[in-house]
Amino acid sequence: LAFLSTFSPSPLYVLDLRSKRVSRVADAVENPRWAGLDRLLFTSRVEGLEDIWEVSINPETGQPRHQAVRVTSGLGAREFTVTADGRRILATRDSSSSHPVR
Repeated sequence: LAFLSTFSPSPLYVLDLRSKRVSRVADAVENPRWAGLDRLLFTSRVEGLEDIWEVSINPETGQPRHQAVRVTSGLGAREFTVTADGRRILATRDSSSSHPVR
């Protein structure tokens, strides 16, 4: 079970339901999504524009296998979804420019 804290910026936690152990996975997280059984994807602005990050989770323990790694760079991802098999991501971007309608 993955969940965010109510504090801002929100840390991301994983709860292993068997052992009841809670692991802090990442900080300053939004929009967490599971990709398969052992990968968590989320957006974060920890290094500038909001990008998609990934962390592998050990399904036996709920512990992260490594530090989160950036999947996109400078994307400005607002929202995203991932296919059930975790192979493809569809993201929407923030746009800082406006396009007036004539």
